[in-house]
Amino acid sequence: GENIVVQGEPFLRYPVLERLLFPTRTGLHEIPEARLRLVPAGGAFGVAAPIERSTKVLKVNVGSLPAGTPEGSAVGTYEVESSVDRPSIALGDAVTFRFKVKGRGNLKWVDAAPSFEIPGARVFPPRVTSDLKTTRQGIEGSKTWEFVIVPEKEGTYEVPSISFSSFDPATQSLRTDRTNAIPVVVSAATTTAAAVPRNITAPVSLRADL
Repeated sequence: GENIVVQGEPFLRYPVLERLLFPTRTGLHEIPEARLRLVPAGGAFGVAAPIERSTKVLKVNVGSLPAGTPEGSAVGTYEVESSVDRPSIALGDAVTFRFKVKGRGNLKWVDAAPSFEIPGARVFPPRVTSDLKTTRQGIEGSKTWEFVIVPEKEGTYEVPSISFSSFDPATQSLRTDRTNAIPVVVSAATTTAAAVPRNITAPVSLRADL
């Protein structure tokens, strides 16, 4: 507990309930009273009469985001980064591209995956992973979108720069962070694997994530 003084009398104060509240619309919101029923020790048979206490109703005014803020933008303080699992592959193989956002805010509710195209390559829908935890300061951690990219011919490809827009409450400003473009070199496929005879009767193994 925490030692406090109320109207000249010392007390111990304990936290009973803590919640993070994320408003979903603008305007004046009311946080209703919280009621607590206590049964203190004491009395004739070791138990005193129950005591009921309640908090005051709290009011919170939620303002709108600045004009021009994209719909569904994240609110908080974030950093972005991107990477590929390897800078060069053989034709017919795939490269994995990861776009990661980390920071503190309402990242848990940001569902829209970054959208991009690479001419001459197939980009498959992403797999989403998150490493988020709740603290007294808010929700912290990271969220990663993982794309599988399959080039259709030899050459040098470029995974484009990806942008991420967010509203930073600390600076009260809209910011857009961008990653760097990443080149990927695709060389001719080797013929070693083609020279090995296939066993038609052997069982086929499929990758579960594809």
